[in-house]
Amino acid sequence: MTSFFHYTSGTALLGIISNSEFWATDISFLNDHKEHIIGYEASLEYIEELKEKEDEPELGPWLKMLYQQLITYLRTNVIARQTYVVSFSKNPDSIAHWFSYCEKNQGYCLEFEEEAFFENGESEFLTGFTTIFADVNYADAESFRKKLGEVVSKQSILNIMLDSQRAADLVGVDVQVQDDPIAEKYLMAVSNRLMNELFSRLIVSSCSYKDKGFSHEAERRLVLLQKNVNVNSAAETPVMKFREKNGAIFPYAPVRFNRNSIKRIIIGPCADYEFKKSGLLKLLKYYNLECEVEPSSSSLRFT
Repeated sequence: MTSFFHYTSGTALLGIISNSEFWATDISFLNDHKEHIIGYEASLEYIEELKEKEDEPELGPWLKMLYQQLITYLRTNVIARQTYVVSFSKNPDSIAHWFSYCEKNQGYCLEFEEEAFFENGESEFLTGFTTIFADVNYADAESFRKKLGEVVSKQSILNIMLDSQRAADLVGVDVQVQDDPIAEKYLMAVSNRLMNELFSRLIVSSCSYKDKGFSHEAERRLVLLQKNVNVNSAAETPVMKFREKNGAIFPYAPVRFNRNSIKRIIIGPCADYEFKKSGLLKLLKYYNLECEVEPSSSSLRFT
């Protein structure tokens, strides 16, 4: 089972537990002001480079067309698309996190079981969003572009096409026959699936890249991606709300989660642990939650 951790204040902890809800922040309002932009620009440069270098005689023209479609998708969808993030860490009981994300002498760290975070593996409350858990990639721009080769490459594209060919053989569709409406319909479906898969890989990568100066965060994040930029139906429109912080307005999206995915709560460094624990245990009992409660093992002194 995969665990991740969320550092927060007592006020925020009350809201998280009592409402079974997180507030996912608009990706443009996170602590790295270059976030999203540098990942998007690196992804764009990488695909443009693939297109320029493609010189295979037979598949080259088709691959160039595919790369151009991806470039167009990236340019018109990534920045315009509503994208929200809930930040977690893979590091429990981190001194750096107690300082960065908790008020002095008032911090809590919640441990969650990822597989149980949403009921039945997904959230029924996130209309208009696709949800993805992803580790943040901390690297310089060049290293990140190299890693994109693991996400999108000529070989990965050809593998998808080969799998599609095998699937066509199983259902008796001959994709080599010209002017066959069944074959054309099948190939169109394959092309759409290929584009969606490649674009999804790229957009998740661009939304999960931060400057290496933030590597101490060891972040695993929940990414909310708007399913459709050109939404025609109000029922498909993602929910957007607003909150104030330090005099600025922050867009956010509420995320309902399974309260029982909480495995443990670590009470941060403080001078009154037993007092805080007694109140926390009553809160957990009220909501019928069973999870471990323990003090931070850090020797950090808050006064």
